[in-house]
Amino acid sequence: MTQSLVANAWLVAIVAYNDYPSVRRAVLAYQHQTPAPAAVLVVDNSDNPQPHLLADLGVEYRSGHADGRNSGSAGGFAAAMRYGREMKAERLILSDQDACPAPGMLAALWGLAEKYPKAILAPFTVDPRSHDVMPSYPAVAARAGAGAALLPNRQELGRSLGWSLAGPRLHDIDSVRLLLQSCQQSIARTPLVPPQGVCIPLTVLENVAPFRSDFFIGHEDYEWCCRIHDAGVDILLCPDAIVYHHLIWHRQITLFGRSLTFPDYDPIRHEHTLRNSLVMARERMSGSLRLAWVGRQVLKAVLYVLFGKGTVAGRCRATLRALRDQGRVR
Repeated sequence: MTQSLVANAWLVAIVAYNDYPSVRRAVLAYQHQTPAPAAVLVVDNSDNPQPHLLADLGVEYRSGHADGRNSGSAGGFAAAMRYGREMKAERLILSDQDACPAPGMLAALWGLAEKYPKAILAPFTVDPRSHDVMPSYPAVAARAGAGAALLPNRQELGRSLGWSLAGPRLHDIDSVRLLLQSCQQSIARTPLVPPQGVCIPLTVLENVAPFRSDFFIGHEDYEWCCRIHDAGVDILLCPDAIVYHHLIWHRQITLFGRSLTFPDYDPIRHEHTLRNSLVMARERMSGSLRLAWVGRQVLKAVLYVLFGKGTVAGRCRATLRALRDQGRVR
């Protein structure tokens, strides 16, 4: 596989929403990678699309709207996958607007693609403000260190979301690398991957449908990973490939002497994330796992209603809509 062939066959797709300065930074960061991708596609989900703001960058431009309306991150990622197939790309680098590749990210993924042509490859997501890694990664590394299998079956994906509650708390990329090296591993298999620089062989879409647009936002990546594992496709993390992305801030409170955290969402994202969490529990979990998962979501919802963003009335309405609508998502 030559560098020029890889460059001509890889497509970067960035889903945009109302933040064109971030989109421009991401586009330029990808265009300056070596090898560079064949093209950068912007799927625009903005409320007021302004493609002229990107015209000088030479990007491919498509709308992410469904029936003229914003389709959420889930709909945007699904549209990017469909466009990737139409453009006959070999691999699709799927990314959010505020995710920027570190130098050498595509080169690291390119090296792995030759060795693992059928696997989904993912860089490590690092917050540029704190240098923390994605919360699930410390647990992935801990499981690797324990020699445990990292690939769950279809009933176990929910359990993996709680892996970060046990094992060593490795918050920085160097600690994760050191643990993998101690296990004589250069990569780690993982059940979950965020759509930030993830490298997808588009042959995967022959057996697995794109992201579910009805999820809109919140856990759409987890649900897709469930179906990826059902199809027997590996997801591999490459610690030599890094993408910078602002992780969601979590609010920390002390209640009855115990420290508790919950995502600092706006009401719209809280509504959809809670709804989709309950859909995941219904469709993918059973028994004690479902009970534990739902209990955790209810606790986070209560904390959000009491201490989250916006007015108390707005937070209550968002929570009630999530409970009402979770049965409508099929």
